[in-house]
Amino acid sequence: MIREIAKESKIELLKKSNIFVLAFFTLRWFIITELYLVLRNVNNLLIYKYKSWLSLLLVFRYFWGVLSENNLVLVFILLLVFIVFWYFVLFPLANGALVHIVQKWWNIGRNLGRGLTDFFKMFELNALYTSFGIITYCVTLLRVYTLDIVNNIFIEGVFVLWGIFVVIALLFWPYAKIFVIVEWASVYAGIRKSITFAIEHWKTTFKAVLYQQILTVYFYIRVGVFFLIPTLLMYGLIYFNLLKHAIVPTILWVLWIIGLLMFCYINAIILSYFEVYRYKIYTTLIKEDEKEEVNSEEESEKDTTTEEMIW
Repeated sequence: MIREIAKESKIELLKKSNIFVLAFFTLRWFIITELYLVLRNVNNLLIYKYKSWLSLLLVFRYFWGVLSENNLVLVFILLLVFIVFWYFVLFPLANGALVHIVQKWWNIGRNLGRGLTDFFKMFELNALYTSFGIITYCVTLLRVYTLDIVNNIFIEGVFVLWGIFVVIALLFWPYAKIFVIVEWASVYAGIRKSITFAIEHWKTTFKAVLYQQILTVYFYIRVGVFFLIPTLLMYGLIYFNLLKHAIVPTILWVLWIIGLLMFCYINAIILSYFEVYRYKIYTTLIKEDEKEEVNSEEESEKDTTTEEMIW
């Protein structure tokens, strides 16, 4: 059933591009921010912990140097403010709108308006998702490991407890956003309903979550391979100091901009796909529950009729 839903989600996403367009134009700064946080902490781990010569942020430092030399730091700061605004304001708005657009395939403007009504609930829910998300957990663990303060009973206890909550959120919260948006539940009521729903359908939910994580790893490995060649090209041009040629900086800027846009493009497809995927699993399970209720009612009616005939 899970694979059939995955195929149906792919077909539905290809037919209706509204959700993809919405994801691309509203979630790209969120994606870039998460990418930077991961790369920064992996970079610090390699340099400060293992004394590696490899710097993953060499390309970023080059562009920061160009902005500094041309007195464009203020522009960069304004861009950071814009990214923060996008991260904390537009991301919750878009997250709610994505569920609306999967539920009812209206135009983007109408779904954004519906998402605005759920802004505060989605802001709170996104904060919980971020706090107990895999990326946040891994980034923090990398940071603590780099600082060499993991060998502490209290720190180890905190990370073990936090890891348990991350696993619980991963397995039992996949329907929380749907309950909050579709059934107008409050945040914590939506989480409780999601936990109950996941326990009632624990086999399907476990398979669906596992399949989603496998697909996510598969997608991002392909994304990494896709960007490996241009990234190595930029890294080589900067590392071997080939910037004397006038065309090299232009090539770097073109590769940088195209790379970021393509990264956001592919991630928008991935995020859109999983929104459709989770919603279709939810609706499929709801239909199965309704069928079971109808069958149980018919069986009880038959039993009642049989008893009446006997009497």
